[in-house]
Amino acid sequence: MQRSIRQVSFALIAGTGLLLGGCATKDDVQAAQKAADAARVQADAAMSAAQAAQSASQAAAQKADQAAAEAKSANDKIDQLTEEERNESKAERKRHPRPEGGERG
Repeated sequence: MQRSIRQVSFALIAGTGLLLGGCATKDDVQAAQKAADAARVQADAAMSAAQAAQSASQAAAQKADQAAAEAKSANDKIDQLTEEERNESKAERKRHPRPEGGERG
């Protein structure tokens, strides 16, 4: 994009310089205009590509955020299940305590 801007600037400066100096022919001016037009087309294409890349980046960031939220939710569920299992295990031990002295019943 910077290259295109430089080309446009150069073409305009060269064309203006030739016109002001009185040395520019119609062909010189047309060539400068064509160069400026071509540079403008390149700059527009570069801008479109940059905008497309930005959109793709935003979409990827949204997907990453969604995946992170889903991972956190899954992790929270695991934590909840683990806590429930601990509580059930404690309740089971209270209901059925182990006999003392190694006896099994």
